[in-house]
Amino acid sequence: MTDKNGGYVYDTPPPPNLSGLALALGFNSVKEMLSYKGPLKKQIACLITKCEDLIQLRLYDKDTLNGAKFTLTSCFEGWSGKADETEKELDALVSGLIEEIDNEAIG
Repeated sequence: MTDKNGGYVYDTPPPPNLSGLALALGFNSVKEMLSYKGPLKKQIACLITKCEDLIQLRLYDKDTLNGAKFTLTSCFEGWSGKADETEKELDALVSGLIEEIDNEAIG
C-alpha cells in the first residue's frame, strides 16, 4: 500500500534486517558493520543479536517461516544451511506449533 506521495505504508513494521541496521548506524555495508572494532562493538553485537531474535520469532508464523529460515541460515553464524540434528528438532517443533495453531483456528 502507498500513500498519496507514492511512499510505502506498512500495516506492520517491516521485518528487521542487517542491511537496515547497518544503514541506520551509518555504515556503508553489512560487512563493514560486522568488521567494526571501535568502542561501540559490544552495543552493535547486541543490536545484531536483537535482529536475530526478532527473526527467530518469525519461525512461529507459518506465513514467514521460510523467509525467516532463509535469513537465519544466510546471515547469522550458528545457523547451518545443512540439516543437522538441532535443525531437524527445530523443524519438528515449529511444524508442531503450526499444526496446533491451525487446529485451534479450525476448532
